[in-house]
Amino acid sequence: MRRMAADFGNAATWEYEDTTLGVAAVWTEKKRGRGEDAPPTWLHHSGSGRGIIAVYDGLGGSGGRAVSRTPDDQDVSGAFVGARATRFALEDWFVATAAKRRVSDPGDLHGALLEGLLQTGIAPGKVSGTMVRHLPTTLAAIEYEVAGDQVTVAARWAGDSRAYILDRAHGLQAISRDDTPDSDALILLTNDQPMTNVVCADRPFHVNEFLGVGPLALPTVLACATDGFYNYVPTPAHFEYLLLQTMQDAGSWGNWAVTLEDRVEKYTSDDASLVIVALGYRSYPAMRDYYRERRKLLESQFIRPFSQVRDSGQESAIAEERAGQWMRYREGYEQWVRQMEANR
Repeated sequence: MRRMAADFGNAATWEYEDTTLGVAAVWTEKKRGRGEDAPPTWLHHSGSGRGIIAVYDGLGGSGGRAVSRTPDDQDVSGAFVGARATRFALEDWFVATAAKRRVSDPGDLHGALLEGLLQTGIAPGKVSGTMVRHLPTTLAAIEYEVAGDQVTVAARWAGDSRAYILDRAHGLQAISRDDTPDSDALILLTNDQPMTNVVCADRPFHVNEFLGVGPLALPTVLACATDGFYNYVPTPAHFEYLLLQTMQDAGSWGNWAVTLEDRVEKYTSDDASLVIVALGYRSYPAMRDYYRERRKLLESQFIRPFSQVRDSGQESAIAEERAGQWMRYREGYEQWVRQMEANR
C-alpha cells in the first residue's frame, strides 16, 4: 500500500486507515528543496500482514558537499542524495524479499543499501578526512508481521534515528540504540555526540538489529523518527507527550499528521520526519481513548511540574528537575535498550 502525500510546500503528511491499522507520517524541511531527510517509508501487504516503516536523515555535516543538481538546476548535497537512495534501496529490498524470508531474517539488507548508494553513479569527492562521508545517512526501520492477535517486530538502524514502541503502561520505549559513544537520551539532548556508524558509500558500516521484542499483543503502536522530532524538546518525556497530546487533540489520522507537522515546525531547528503505524485498533477514536490516561499521567507527573520549575528561571533547579524526571522516566523508556545492551 502507498498513499499520496498532502503537500504543504516545505512539508508533507500522509495518512491511511482501514479496519486493521492506521498510519500517520510527517516530513518537513527547513530549506525548501534542500531537506536532507528523505520522506518516510510505510509499506504494507494486507494479505500477509507484513509491513515496514522507516525514516532517513542525511548527514549534512559530513555529507554537505554538492554532488548533483535538481531539474531546476539547484545544487543538492551528498546527504540529500544518500538519504533518498537509501530509502529507494530499502523499499526495493522489502518488496523483493519479504515473501522469501522471516521478519527476523534481514537477508542481505546491508548489500542492498550499499548497492543502492553505488547505483547513483556519484563518485566520492577529493576532500577526505575522518568526518567526511560519501552519501551519508542515518536509517531507522521497524519491520513487522501481524498474525492473529500478535505482531512480530524487528528494529534495524544505523546512526541516531530512532525506533519506538508506544506502550500504554510503560510509555514510549526505544527499541534502537544510537550509534554514539553515549546513548543516554537526556545527555544527548544537551551534548551532541559524533556518530560512530552511518549508512554511506565509502566507509564500512553495519545495520544494527534488535529482535528481542515480542511477539507483542495487539493493539500496539510503532514509530520511527529522525532527530528533528525528538532532539529539540526539554526532556525525553516531552517527546512522548507531543505524540499523545496531538493524538488527543486530533480527530482522525490525517488531522493527527497535520497537527504533528504544525507542532514540529514550531520548535525544531532541523529537518524532521516521523512515521507511526497503529495495529489492532478498530478506529482512530478507539486508539485515542486507549492512551488518554497515559497522556494525563505524563502531564501531571512530568510536563506540568517541569513547566513550573522552568518558569522560575533558576538554572540549577531546572537541571535538578530534569535529572530527577529522567531517573523516573527512563525505567520504561530504556526497558528494551537495557536488554539489548545485556545481550551484547
